[in-house]
Amino acid sequence: QSTWGLRRMSNPKPLLSVEEILDALVVTLERTKQLDTNLTLGFSTLCGQTFLAALDLLDRKKVVQVVALPSGRYFYQVKGQSANHYNCLDNYCPCLFYEHSVLKGEALACKHLLAGRIGLAMNALTVREIRDAEFGTLFALDI
Repeated sequence: QSTWGLRRMSNPKPLLSVEEILDALVVTLERTKQLDTNLTLGFSTLCGQTFLAALDLLDRKKVVQVVALPSGRYFYQVKGQSANHYNCLDNYCPCLFYEHSVLKGEALACKHLLAGRIGLAMNALTVREIRDAEFGTLFALDI
């Protein structure tokens, strides 16, 4: 028995994974629509500088949610520092940071994905509507 009154297990598993905690922060943000001190602390603890970079993208209105109708499928289009942009899904971004850090498990998300998720949760994204027939072509463009 531990000092917390919990039984010690021979192979303890974490109660929540880091990804589940990040998802819980996003769900809370969806509910409250406000980035309060606790959420800010949680995001910055899990994501570090990536969180600040994501907020910067949102502040500068660099993230657009592209929604296909009538299906409702969507992706985030994030304007990069140069003329390029990144077309991102909730779990994919074509940026180098995603490829070299996120896929290797060294980071939870890139700034593009985090900005999209936070912006969507807060209803803070500009929405561009397209037809379902355009989704694949437009998403594949510029990747």
